[in-house]
Amino acid sequence: MSQMIFNPAAFVAPKAKPMPVILVLDNSGSMSGEKITSLNEAVRVMLETFKKAECDDAAFNLAIVTFGTGIHLLQPMTGVSQIHWQDIPISSIEACKRLTGTWDDAAARGTPLGATLRILKAMIEDKTVIPSRVYRPAIILVSDGHPTDKWSDSLAEFTQEGRSSKCDRWAMAIGRDADAGTLGKFIAGIKNEDGTPRKLLYANDAKTLKDNFSFITMSVTNSVATASQSKVLTVRPITVVPSCLNEGHDAPKLAQKPMTQQKAEEDDDGFW
Repeated sequence: MSQMIFNPAAFVAPKAKPMPVILVLDNSGSMSGEKITSLNEAVRVMLETFKKAECDDAAFNLAIVTFGTGIHLLQPMTGVSQIHWQDIPISSIEACKRLTGTWDDAAARGTPLGATLRILKAMIEDKTVIPSRVYRPAIILVSDGHPTDKWSDSLAEFTQEGRSSKCDRWAMAIGRDADAGTLGKFIAGIKNEDGTPRKLLYANDAKTLKDNFSFITMSVTNSVATASQSKVLTVRPITVVPSCLNEGHDAPKLAQKPMTQQKAEEDDDGFW
């Protein structure tokens, strides 16, 4: 009679496959007031939705990178069930000092999108942060302004080279002064589940911002359900209609060039 060989691995439950989501959020001064309040509420709802969607087939991991007065990894890549939510603050010199202990005035003022994309790309290329065995990562970029550093080379490298080029990319413009051209380039070439080209999302009020985040959340969870062929996760109808920048006569006319800091401050006393 042959002796049975004991294999401990056969008694270990398989780990859920991670779904990495990275939020890249503009928290510069122009986002203050109701913008940052609405953004925080939208992200909090997204986090709770991902928590409820977790199962044996999928585990949602979330990271948050903010850019404004400095670039910060506000939330390292962590399983959503382990995240204790704290509101995203508006970036300031004082906040930068509290987070880093230092302040580099020349490197951190404005909306440093180019530097942010370089840091984000390094994170994605690092397999200790995002391993090989994961669902296609989703990167969600949200901004209400124009980049104030050299961004074009960083954007091209991010969208065309290495692992970052294979990510699922989303972008949302907030308010009339957002740089629709740059944000549109971030999602260039990305297609939705139905094969249609992805459009730039646009939010001009609190409700639209929250609806757009809900649309992204449902789309991401549905993509996991489709990819996993899970018997637990099911593809659900998307009940929220997103607001997009279309190439039509009714498209919002966003600013085509950066405002001066003084002009931005003067215009920031309204909702958007």
